[in-house]
Amino acid sequence: MIFWFPWLLLLLLWLPNLLLVDGGTEVQRIHFFETVTLGLMFWLTWFALVGHLWLALLLALPAALLWPLEMWARIEYDTAISSHLVGLAAETNWAESANFFSTYSPSLALPFMLWLPLYVVGIWRAWRWKLRWTHRSRGWCLVILLPVLLMIYTSLSLHGASASDLKGKPLDDERLSSWGLQWVDVFPVNLLVSFEHYQRQQGRLQAVREAIGQQSVGATQAATKHEPEVVVLIIGESATATRWGLLGYPRETTPRLAKLAGLAAFSDVVALSTATRTAVPGVLSRKPVLSSDGRLDLKAEPSLIKAFSEIGYQTHWLSNQSPLGQHDTSISVYAREAGDVRFLNPSSYANRSSYDEILLPPLRSIMSQPGRHLVVMHLLGSHFDYSLRYPDAYDRFKPSLKSPGTVLPESMEYRERVDNSYDNTLLYTDHVLAEILAAVQKRGGASVAAYFSDHGTDPAGGACPSKGASRRGEATFRVPAFVWLSEEMRAQHVMQWTQLQAHAQEPYMTRAMFSTLLELTGIDLTGGTPSESFLRRPDLKSIPRYVANASAKLVDFDAAVKRNACFIS
Repeated sequence: MIFWFPWLLLLLLWLPNLLLVDGGTEVQRIHFFETVTLGLMFWLTWFALVGHLWLALLLALPAALLWPLEMWARIEYDTAISSHLVGLAAETNWAESANFFSTYSPSLALPFMLWLPLYVVGIWRAWRWKLRWTHRSRGWCLVILLPVLLMIYTSLSLHGASASDLKGKPLDDERLSSWGLQWVDVFPVNLLVSFEHYQRQQGRLQAVREAIGQQSVGATQAATKHEPEVVVLIIGESATATRWGLLGYPRETTPRLAKLAGLAAFSDVVALSTATRTAVPGVLSRKPVLSSDGRLDLKAEPSLIKAFSEIGYQTHWLSNQSPLGQHDTSISVYAREAGDVRFLNPSSYANRSSYDEILLPPLRSIMSQPGRHLVVMHLLGSHFDYSLRYPDAYDRFKPSLKSPGTVLPESMEYRERVDNSYDNTLLYTDHVLAEILAAVQKRGGASVAAYFSDHGTDPAGGACPSKGASRRGEATFRVPAFVWLSEEMRAQHVMQWTQLQAHAQEPYMTRAMFSTLLELTGIDLTGGTPSESFLRRPDLKSIPRYVANASAKLVDFDAAVKRNACFIS
């Protein structure tokens, strides 16, 4: 057994390729067996090229050091190391690292502490016993496998579009090349692919940052003793107002928020678009880098984060979403304006990932620090797969996608499970939001917290029945939004609190949040703030609510609802 130990290490280096779940569809099954086969071909060719086992293991040490992290990511989240995790490693700060490892250290530290000494002993044993591949099969392996791997590499494009060539291209359109897609789950080649993908996306981000980074929004603050010390903006995900108990839904999906004092909830707010990457920038900035219909503007302005920074607030961005990717890059541009940036989710919305509670410890830490703070928190919220977005303790509405037994996707019972699971995500979000407000309230003093969802969704059992959740109907655009003022803030700003309450039923768009937060803080910008604010009654006759539908076309939302509420066109 001792003699076979060094050989076993080589087999273990291949093992991660077996740990991705075969999803059941024909495409997923093909990809799974392709990953297993390519991984086997890579390690056989690697050993055949080197010949000496100790040297093959030694040269593979960089991959071996990341092997525990790769195994952990595949076991915990069904995902290989990706450009997202590369981004976390490359851009983390000490605060983010401390929070990340305090959360995940039990499942990372112990395997690493056991693995590394064993690997070093294996190298030493292989060297001492002079283990080599001397059989003629080594030659056949090189003759057969090396040309196949080289042919795969040369026949498929490794490089994507130039990172500096932004004109006419969506900011987030940085997909992997064909070569990258083939190797994206093959350990250890996925490490190189992920780094290359991360570098290309960073190039695009850098081009946009340079275009807006030197700009000033000319923020000034009125001389007053009553500005809030803490402002928290919470960005939700895929929550529709039609399923919030606080806004009239018969189920108690928001029991904790319903009991809070100082909360003005707005029942008629619509999102700018049906996609996160275009729905959020227009809330954060007067002139966003991506418009609601997806157009890139290299003459975009910085966000409200820059405005708060210019008048002396410490700025923080806490996110449970990805810093990079097709749906996240445009938002990451604004996240980087904050002085303290923490992306705390090691996975992505497509896999198992951390729950939104992961953002609470860093928030509480910030609340214990002196000074004035702006904190932006980006939740994963109700993004599908709904069963992955809440812990078992919040599986109240059943049967859900967590319930035992399988059902056919086209069955009525499956639709019921999806609907119940969606409501459970809202129940869990209610808990997270209440904990955020509790942390702000515990600090004391004048403070403001606000929430909006990027867009909604139309659940299968909603007003527009379908086989699954869709983004075509009215519910997709109707999103929950609220502004919460601490007791001190309400006492010092009686008129503004009265206005917020009086306008709770008025029709708004999510971009009203921009001016609302600035006005509550007494901040003015060069050129002024946009007119739409929860502190003022909207004028739909002069400014209709134009939204970008699923086809990225701008339409008058209220007119479209009258035509067909189940298809906004």
